[in-house]
Amino acid sequence: MKFSYNWLQSYIDSPLPPLEELVQVITLKLAEVDGVEEVSSDYLLDVSILPDRMCYALSHRGLAYEIAAITGLPYRDKTLELAKYKETLSVPDCEVLVEDVLFFSLVSVNNLRQEETPPWMKKALTTIGQKSISPIVDAVNYILFDIGQPLHVFDADKVVGSVRVRYAKPEETFTTLDNKEITLHSNSIVVADDEGVLSLAGIKGGARAGVTKETKNILIESASFLSTYVRTMSQAVGVQTDSSKRFENNVTSALAPVGKRLAIQLIKDIAGSSATEVGFTYEYGSSNAVLNPITITKSMVENKIGIPVSENDLEAIFTSLRFAFEKNKDEYYVTPPPFRKDILSWVDITEEVMRIKGVNDLPIDDVDLSDCNDSVSDLYSLTIFLKEKLQELGYFEHYGRVFGEKGDCNVLKSYASDKTFVRNSLVDGLTPLVKQNLNHVLFDHEPVRMFEIGTTFSKDSEDIQVAIAVGYKTKKLLSKANDIERALETFIEFFGLPFSKERLLENLKAKIQTDDTVSFIQFSLADLRTSINTLPRREHDVRTFAEVPTFKPYSPYPRIIRDIAIFTPPEVEPQKAIEVIKGSARELCVEGPVLFDVYQKKNENGDIEKVSLAFRLVFQSFTETLTDAEVELQMQAVYEAIRNENWEIR
Repeated sequence: MKFSYNWLQSYIDSPLPPLEELVQVITLKLAEVDGVEEVSSDYLLDVSILPDRMCYALSHRGLAYEIAAITGLPYRDKTLELAKYKETLSVPDCEVLVEDVLFFSLVSVNNLRQEETPPWMKKALTTIGQKSISPIVDAVNYILFDIGQPLHVFDADKVVGSVRVRYAKPEETFTTLDNKEITLHSNSIVVADDEGVLSLAGIKGGARAGVTKETKNILIESASFLSTYVRTMSQAVGVQTDSSKRFENNVTSALAPVGKRLAIQLIKDIAGSSATEVGFTYEYGSSNAVLNPITITKSMVENKIGIPVSENDLEAIFTSLRFAFEKNKDEYYVTPPPFRKDILSWVDITEEVMRIKGVNDLPIDDVDLSDCNDSVSDLYSLTIFLKEKLQELGYFEHYGRVFGEKGDCNVLKSYASDKTFVRNSLVDGLTPLVKQNLNHVLFDHEPVRMFEIGTTFSKDSEDIQVAIAVGYKTKKLLSKANDIERALETFIEFFGLPFSKERLLENLKAKIQTDDTVSFIQFSLADLRTSINTLPRREHDVRTFAEVPTFKPYSPYPRIIRDIAIFTPPEVEPQKAIEVIKGSARELCVEGPVLFDVYQKKNENGDIEKVSLAFRLVFQSFTETLTDAEVELQMQAVYEAIRNENWEIR
């Protein structure tokens, strides 16, 4: 989520730390800050809130609470400062007829006068990338990002008859605020009037009773829905919103009445007049979260985190996190605030203590790595050996998806229609990839060699498998190759196996198979381990890298290949020609020149008169499909450089 630095400051009574320090504080003790951007006189922080904290931290209030707890700065909960309002209108005619609704409230606000959204609110919203629409809509959007409570507002003059929260009728449809028609499921919960659906509860509002700048009378909905229902229904209808994201992450129902009161106050402030009236509230369910105290002791915390913690430190951390607590002898009875629905046991409290306390007090001991191999599993060591040997043989490692369209085991709650099974094979994903990469080899005789080591799943068990695949452009080239046989022979030699390749295949319960132009083999890592008496000893399993590997992007656009052959004097080394061509080829030359043919032309006396060198170049753009004319311009520069060397172009 994107957070405004100035918005966060509104919850803290003392100045926030400087930007760089604040970013470090958040990253080390809460969540990673993916980026910082200066926006006008503010800063935008992009923070990757972890799933277990989304129930409260997807809001400026939630992040400010964390900053105050971590830094010790005074936290000001603005929701406690809401003014009271006088109720003069009647309770809306409303009824909740379904389950999965934890809390639902509806209140009328009449005689509004919308002009312009105040600059401070408009700036706050635009800073985090939200458009300003109208005062009423901006107010409820502001509340969503301020305290994390989703709200919905209906134009009361467009609502016909009574409001009912019910299940959708078979094949019932409704048009969303962004004018998309959705066919609802029979278990979809909707807010509806006598003419049909007004909104898909907790997910998306409808266009029919949408608020415009001409709206004068409104109904404010503030509710809480079962998180599993919202997640399931959001996926079922293919609609995900900022509101559904918060509901599906279990935002506390205790926030719903607060959101309603804040909405009334804000809307009255920015769009009200002396004639504005507020109604009595219709309420269903309970917003009072029943929280049972969690029993924990100082020794339980210390035994878990491994360092001593004083009672003063423990109680100070409880206080900073707004955890209510009572002490009876050695036991603390700790009750987290209603919005901390992630705190379920004493282990969660212990984690919070360690997080706030930090790792600076952890003892630093030297670790003797001389015997670290003894604690490393054989299968892990064998995996490392196989990877090293296969890479030495020119194989590239592939990390495939565990989820797919086929397998022995269904996924109970799949996140996509093409990922409803866990895989039972590695080669099913590896061989198509080898074939795909054959389209990108530079020369037809070049193979594509790939392997994968990963877990597969059957109905009864799971197993770590090894898959090796080799592909060539033609079946004829493949038939002449023996890449996989050579890999097996390498294993036999390296591990000192006292038997033949055929015996190894028998032990592995595997055979080399062919699919068109690809040969492959798959076997169990455990079966290979049982064939090896003693694994070679590694010096250590702690790897160091001289430089951090970096990702090299590839172009999605097709390449164009050009060959060039030149005559050079005998004394010219091929590397000199490569340097000349490479220096003249422009930025669109992404590969080459690669020397693929050398021919020496001799005179009658047998002396070398000149040498023919043939090179291949690959041109490709990262932004568009190249034309022959564009590549020809590049080649003209190469031709000119060759002529400048007084070499002959064949």
